[in-house]
Amino acid sequence: APRLANTTFFAIAGIKAETAQIAFDLAGVALSAGSACSSGNVGPSHVLKAMGYNDSLGALRVSIGHATSAEDIELFRAALAGIASRRAGREEAA
Repeated sequence: APRLANTTFFAIAGIKAETAQIAFDLAGVALSAGSACSSGNVGPSHVLKAMGYNDSLGALRVSIGHATSAEDIELFRAALAGIASRRAGREEAA
């Protein structure tokens, strides 16, 4: 789909965006919860709704720029894998 090449908007099933954002922060990764055009708004994102996404848990937005290094991307990848695997482990235990 046409989009900005440096920005990705995603959700991790079963995890609130704010919870995931804290986990990424603890791993040293800076990202934002919600879409850029709903930044600072309380309530469901109209962007997520327009995309047909259930906004009950929210989503995350991450961008890269000129100063982003390969190490930064690897840090994000490792953090995402860890967060997703912890979530999967909780699902299996339930």
